[in-house]
Amino acid sequence: MKKLPSIILLNACFLLSFYNYCTESQNFYSPQQIEFLEQKAHSWANQHIPSLNPKDIQLVANTLYLSYILAFFDTQARKQTHEFLKLAWNVRQEIVHYTDTDSIINTMCNTCNTLQAIVHEHQPIWRTWQSCTKYLETEQHVHTDAFNAIALLQDQAQTIIREYVDQDQQQQSIHLALETAQQTLYKAGDMFHRVAKFYQGLIDGDTLQEVSPENKHIAVIDTASRLGSTVEEHAWNSMQEATQFAKYEAVLQEISIVIFAAYYKALYSTICSLDLNKKYLTLMFNENGFIPEEERITMLPAPEMMYAIIE
Repeated sequence: MKKLPSIILLNACFLLSFYNYCTESQNFYSPQQIEFLEQKAHSWANQHIPSLNPKDIQLVANTLYLSYILAFFDTQARKQTHEFLKLAWNVRQEIVHYTDTDSIINTMCNTCNTLQAIVHEHQPIWRTWQSCTKYLETEQHVHTDAFNAIALLQDQAQTIIREYVDQDQQQQSIHLALETAQQTLYKAGDMFHRVAKFYQGLIDGDTLQEVSPENKHIAVIDTASRLGSTVEEHAWNSMQEATQFAKYEAVLQEISIVIFAAYYKALYSTICSLDLNKKYLTLMFNENGFIPEEERITMLPAPEMMYAIIE
């Protein structure tokens, strides 16, 4: 097998997921919305790409591709981290209640392996994306046609995301989530305050007065431990409610992936219609920075081959 930069060799456990982002509509986007997005993307590509010189086209393609793949790995890292934390909590609960943990621990190990693979790829991809954006933002490229085409794409993407968030259904969902989180946090805060007062009573000796002196210290440890478990459970539930807005952020990230996919597909189609030299379809950056033209050997993948494994 020919060895390629790690940015292309995506781990098999999430290749299919990545491919689905490239080819299928997401459950938060209707087929009509996907069609409208693709039309918008093709309009952008047809209006702004043919007038660019080949090197600028290559720069735009690299920027879009790297933004696309970084958004995917950001989303997967968030999802797998959240899933790992949930599984860790469930394992603890099963141990405390003496239930069988084999199944959930196996799931946790698989999740950990997936997360490890994602993190392994995530850092070099992020550094490669940084190399690209720093290059794009240098004085020689700011306000060029390539820069302006990318800026327009970003404006269009922000408009699409705003339109999604501004929908009545989304606003109602966010309002309900806020109310639920507020109630959970108030309830947990009241409980934390009462436990803190009880702990102060243990410190001052005002509680557990009915316990015999020889058992007093053991009783304090037992009572504090049981209350501590209650606090831990409320703290976990509160954290889940307080951080559930991360799921809305994740949805916005996933919409960004859908947008990048549509625009990359449109861009790639336009580039192919221009019949450019294939050297302008290569990756210009790696995690170490700008790749000299004579050393560029990695091709930008076609949209349907974003998960390509090269033999």
